[in-house]
Amino acid sequence: MRKLQLLAIALLASISWSRAQLHGESDLTATMDLQPILTLNTNVSNVEFVFDEFTDYASGITQYGATVLKVTSTVNWDLYAVASSSGNTGPGYWDVQTQYGQTASGATNKIPLAALEIHQQTPNNYAAAATGTYRDYSAPFPPVYAPAGSNSIYVDMTNSGLPPASNHKYIAGHAGITGVGNDAVSGGSYLNATGGSNDYYYALDYRIVPGVPAVFPMAYQPDGVTPMSISSTQGAATYLQPGIYTMSVKFVLLEDQ
Repeated sequence: MRKLQLLAIALLASISWSRAQLHGESDLTATMDLQPILTLNTNVSNVEFVFDEFTDYASGITQYGATVLKVTSTVNWDLYAVASSSGNTGPGYWDVQTQYGQTASGATNKIPLAALEIHQQTPNNYAAAATGTYRDYSAPFPPVYAPAGSNSIYVDMTNSGLPPASNHKYIAGHAGITGVGNDAVSGGSYLNATGGSNDYYYALDYRIVPGVPAVFPMAYQPDGVTPMSISSTQGAATYLQPGIYTMSVKFVLLEDQ
């Protein structure tokens, strides 16, 4: 009887050990490709300024709400505008398409690109690192009797292709210290924002003031304090030769590094 009892115990132990080996395992690897989203939607179209009245020369022409910029981004970002042309009259000047009449003594065909003024209806709230006189284009257009560079568009005077420096204007964000609250707008979208004036929605007005004579007194270098009017840059020239002139404006949305 004792021998049978011992055999039964040994058999049960063998069965228990054998079942413990029945085990299977498989691993699943998950991969995430998190693509950054940086999108600028705009209604950009040609904007025309036709100066055929004396009051237009004296007071200028303003195009209200001509451009609307809408941003969607998952990363921190900056936004700026830069004036450009093919340079057929020299770097930093409007292109000549048509000239009316013969070039008279004292006339020039060189209009500074900075003659175009911008006004943004939503101020730039992310420019703590700005070092220039004007950090954006939110100031009202200055009166024609008191020229100022508060709204002159940024011009890349050296054609470097680099973003504006810390002493130049940005529409949103700025160059310099990295970080939201210093010089970058945090990720977000105009689709989630409320109201028509927010950090992801910018309506822009444009103005050009030729003056009488047409020397474009509102044109200033990117620093906002150095005049670029015809009378201050063209020596003996005293007014612009009538004609058709063109230029381009690039709006650049980039990730803040």
